[in-house]
Amino acid sequence: MEKDWYKQKQYPHIGLPLTGNDRQWVAKYVSDPEKVATHAFLPFIHREIKQRKFRKYDLPDGSRSRTRINNKPKTRPIHYASHLDSNIYSFYANTLQYLYEEQIKEREINDCVTAYRKIPINPLKPCGKKKCNIDFANDVFKYISKETKSEMVAIVFDIKGFFKNIDHKKIKHSWQRLLTRFYLPDDHYNVFRNITKFSYIDEIDIFENFKNQIITQNHSKNPKIHNNKKRKRVTRLKYLHNQNAIAFCTKKDYLKWDNRHQYIKNNKYLNQETKELRKKGIPQGATISAILANLYMLEFDTTINKKVTEIGGIYRRYSDDMVVVCPSDYEEQVKSWMRKAISEEKLEIQEEKTQVFLFQNKDNKITCYHKRGEYLDTNNRFEYLGFEFDGENAYLKSASLSKFYRRMKRSVKKGKHHALRFGNTTTFGELFKNRLYKKFSYLGSHRRRKRVRDPKDKSNFILTKKQDWGNYLSYAKKAHATMEPHSKIKQQIRRHWRILHKLMQN
Repeated sequence: MEKDWYKQKQYPHIGLPLTGNDRQWVAKYVSDPEKVATHAFLPFIHREIKQRKFRKYDLPDGSRSRTRINNKPKTRPIHYASHLDSNIYSFYANTLQYLYEEQIKEREINDCVTAYRKIPINPLKPCGKKKCNIDFANDVFKYISKETKSEMVAIVFDIKGFFKNIDHKKIKHSWQRLLTRFYLPDDHYNVFRNITKFSYIDEIDIFENFKNQIITQNHSKNPKIHNNKKRKRVTRLKYLHNQNAIAFCTKKDYLKWDNRHQYIKNNKYLNQETKELRKKGIPQGATISAILANLYMLEFDTTINKKVTEIGGIYRRYSDDMVVVCPSDYEEQVKSWMRKAISEEKLEIQEEKTQVFLFQNKDNKITCYHKRGEYLDTNNRFEYLGFEFDGENAYLKSASLSKFYRRMKRSVKKGKHHALRFGNTTTFGELFKNRLYKKFSYLGSHRRRKRVRDPKDKSNFILTKKQDWGNYLSYAKKAHATMEPHSKIKQQIRRHWRILHKLMQN
């Protein structure tokens, strides 16, 4: 199997993180079907990621305006497993992924499913660089440019609550078919049961109970104090990272926690009082959830790709985001196919997010129109995977660029506050200025190895093996290079230096 299943993560959970030294016993454990069949999984830890969202809404004349929905950010629930549990999920995910890859090649849908897979940029070099969302978006844009001889439409669909609506009975059946078995072996069944009928505890609850004895680890380069673990009080949840927290508690501490059961939430039941079983939903964030989501959609992807190919179009799915590009005459037919096929998977298309973009070729110039019924809007570009396309050129999505500048403004404001707090000295002023340059300018966009302060000589820095992956501008530069010569991304970011300095000087 190409992908390495062994995961060494440093997030705090129940129990200490695994290291390279643990690999041998973990490998022996997770590859033993008898041990996995009887393994008692720990609760997931649950947190919610909040995202500030803007949505366009229709005005009576068919045009649109932009507003924030209900003034509330979008929340996305994330569940993450303990370190050993995560490696069990990862090992079985790797097993399923290998079999799944064989299936999609056999069904000729290798290009259709783009999320949660390692797809080489050059098919002749399978071990070479892999594609990312930049490449997937660019492939669709290039197809539109090449194939729009007269009129084409790009229809964007979104699956409503994808992960939380995955049907347990159907995913079990798909799992069995992939293994070519009439039933799941005991080890696979235990993994299936714990990913569908899982328990979890809110991150804030476990933190509040153990915040006076959080396990931290010193990562100093000094050999005398290297990897020194100790328990300490951490006053707030958001300080865990800065305090180098590696665990809320040990497994032994957790089992001694007398009233833990009042905090553990069980996903097994839809209604705790009537004990009605929950029949759908898997946790987003678990290492096996991605392959299960793709496996669940295998029949759907096969059916839709066959139909769309027959009418001279392409179909692509990135998790719950789907796009069909086809001749404009087939727009309504494609919508009908999608609704029917998705309902057969016991899922639902989110109609308010379905959008249609018309591309017209006139005198070898392609123009993009956003269709709203009979109304054609030329002020909107086709949005896909974080990028926009107007028929001729590609751009960064306006919302992501705005988010970058909002973060810049907020960080400058915070930097000024801290500089004043520490006496506005030259040293602190330069410190915050350098941090801002690193996060929001081309100076920090170069990818390089990280440096840390030498514990023996505070004026010196040591080069480490860890990589500094740059900032948002690194991503923008990579996207521009990939999408050239039809990219306007460089023009979008060229004023970042002037904007940053203006904010710093005000």
